[in-house]
Amino acid sequence: MKKTKDSISDDYEKPIFRRGWYIGFLSLVLVSVFALSILNAAKLQIELDRSTQDYLTDVTSQLSRDIRDAINNRITSLVMTADSFSQFTQNQDTDTMSGFLNRTAQILEFNPLIFFNREGFSVSSHTDNSETPASPEDFLKLPSVRASFQGSIQASYIGGKSIFYSVPVYRDSGVDGVLVGVRSKENMQSLISSKSFSGQMLSCIVDSQGQVIISPTDLKPFLQLEDIFKGEENEKVITDIQKMQRDMNENRSGVLKFTAVTKEELLLSYNALNINDWFLLTIIPADIISSGPNQYILQSFVIIGATILIFSLFLFAV
Repeated sequence: MKKTKDSISDDYEKPIFRRGWYIGFLSLVLVSVFALSILNAAKLQIELDRSTQDYLTDVTSQLSRDIRDAINNRITSLVMTADSFSQFTQNQDTDTMSGFLNRTAQILEFNPLIFFNREGFSVSSHTDNSETPASPEDFLKLPSVRASFQGSIQASYIGGKSIFYSVPVYRDSGVDGVLVGVRSKENMQSLISSKSFSGQMLSCIVDSQGQVIISPTDLKPFLQLEDIFKGEENEKVITDIQKMQRDMNENRSGVLKFTAVTKEELLLSYNALNINDWFLLTIIPADIISSGPNQYILQSFVIIGATILIFSLFLFAV
């Protein structure tokens, strides 16, 4: 039986339609694979960011505990020294008292160690006061030293250069004087330094208002909290900054992600030291962990994209 023109046309169009359907289906599969790869990479990036923040929190929490313990140990040692110093009589030879303070200062790494009494008398572990960050008269004007004359144990700082501790010295059931121990900037900088994060971690100690107490070797990123976020207009980051300021005022710790003025993504961790209103601030690059995996993720996208292109050209050729 002879086929009509219409039946021949239908037989010819069916394979074309079938091939078009196959090509469309395979194209959809390839696009789906590519989309799933992008979605998987995005989830991987989120997980890497979360792991980085968790690791930063663990490291800085341990570092803040170490700093707090070191400060409390120095205070305990100073209290014991004050108890020993109280055994000296008021008429004791000044050279003898200075010698005792000098030996103790070397052991406890105070630079210097100074005793003041209510009458204005003072004796130091250093006969040369040029190494003292403040004069005896200046020390007596400090609120923390005055508080120690009332029996309080204090930790304070001098202009971002030194931390000092002041404890009362008791004689005859009353406070006869105050013993002040000064820790140099270099000693405190070694305390807050860390080799974690391949040396790309930068820390300093500030108070809840952002005033620098102990700076890192490079002070620039920590001059003021406002300088860290200068020019930041992202609404989410502004909200996070406000949350951080509330947390610091309420002595809570946290982590903040932001973009520096250099356009570099950074993580800022703030950890309460539970000493006065002091906080440990730590900055690391946000991609310090993900930078390696990101390279392989990008290579995977290139490979997948090239594969899709080759298969697409093949399908259209067919």
